[in-house]
Amino acid sequence: MNPTDPLAELKPLMLPEPTGFWPPGPGWWLLAVLLLAVVVAAGIYGVLFYRKHKIKRRYLAKIRDLKNQWQMDRQNFSPLKINHQLNLWLREFHMELPAPHWVSGDYRSWQKHLGNFSDWISTPAGYHFLGGPYQNPVNHAVTQGDVAIWFEEVPKLLANLSNAKEQLMAEGQA
Repeated sequence: MNPTDPLAELKPLMLPEPTGFWPPGPGWWLLAVLLLAVVVAAGIYGVLFYRKHKIKRRYLAKIRDLKNQWQMDRQNFSPLKINHQLNLWLREFHMELPAPHWVSGDYRSWQKHLGNFSDWISTPAGYHFLGGPYQNPVNHAVTQGDVAIWFEEVPKLLANLSNAKEQLMAEGQA
């Protein structure tokens, strides 16, 4: 037997130097590029979404302001003036949307066109809303209830018109 330990002649194990964080491997580079692409795409989408709905937001803010004024002082607001203002804003909104379809200025064609986008147009409140600018104010019986319904339904109508225009443009028909 050999009195010396055979393992004593072996050199000690040397650990390799730890790897650094830089430069990252190709997988991390790919992840960084994908993350950057997602951030850029989300930014572009956000800007386009903001621009696309800017017109709708502007008119909804006008309607909201008029509604707040009306709710604070109903006695000093003529329903016919509110009717006229809402109709005017609805037509302006319709014409500001991309590629508006021509609708003549008479009551029947406007009613038919808007009836495609909202069922309330065929109700008495809808009839009073659309008929206001075209009828004699003396014979036009508009109530405060009609005005309340208008303030609920006109923003929905704006949204429906906007969505329909977007859909037509996406289909290439506008």
